Amino acid sequence: MRLVPTDHAGAIKLQRIRDKIAERQKQLKAIDSPLRTVEEATAEFMAWARQQSAIAQPRMEYIAHHNLEVHHDELQEFSFGTIALLLGIDEIEKRAAKLFKGIIGDAGVSAAERASRDAQLKAELREIEIEEERAVLALEDQGFAVLRRRDIDPAILWACWNE
Repeated sequence: MRLVPTDHAGAIKLQRIRDKIAERQKQLKAIDSPLRTVEEATAEFMAWARQQSAIAQPRMEYIAHHNLEVHHDELQEFSFGTIALLLGIDEIEKRAAKLFKGIIGDAGVSAAERASRDAQLKAELREIEIEEERAVLALEDQGFAVLRRRDIDPAILWACWNE
């Protein structure tokens, strides 16, 4: 067997297919990082805010019950929880939603949209990988040695080899 010349039509086709694969893989990785919707971001933040408030509440109740003086530096370890208690969790939620609306606007992507896009990209990737393996097999039939990608799904190889 001999190596495929880089200017061979089959090698050019294979490289284009592999470029498509790399692009889909990049898009799949990017799905994990898009902005959440304002509602999702607010809900995630509020879960944390409620937790911080719950941490601060017993200490604040103790301080209030015993009429103790507290210095500012003593409140730093649970300052957000203290703010949440003082302002009220509803006020924190309104301010958080307004903040996230200013940051995210309409650019956020919901979990359902991310899941749908993920499924779509995985299906496209599978089809492109099948196309890649068929191109590899065609080159091998012509007597060329072709290296396969290390990350190819063995199920795709098996499916193509048994066509």
